[in-house]
Amino acid sequence: MLWNSNITKEESSEEIKAANQYLKSITNKDPVLMAYPYGAYNPNAEAANQENGIKYAFKGRIHILFKR
Repeated sequence: MLWNSNITKEESSEEIKAANQYLKSITNKDPVLMAYPYGAYNPNAEAANQENGIKYAFKGRIHILFKR
C-alpha cells in the first residue's frame, strides 16, 4: 500500500502495528517515533499513531506534529 494523505485510520493503524511489531522484535522496545512516509499524513494517521503508542511524529523536515 502506498501511504498518502488520504489514508484511512484503519489502513494507517495496520501499517503502524506491523512496523511496531517488527521494530520491537529487533529492539525489544516499543517504538515511540514516527516519520510519515513522503511527509503524508492526516487526522486519521495522527489518531492511529496515538492509539498505537507513538508519542512523536514527524513529516519531511523535522517538525513535531504532536507530543503526548
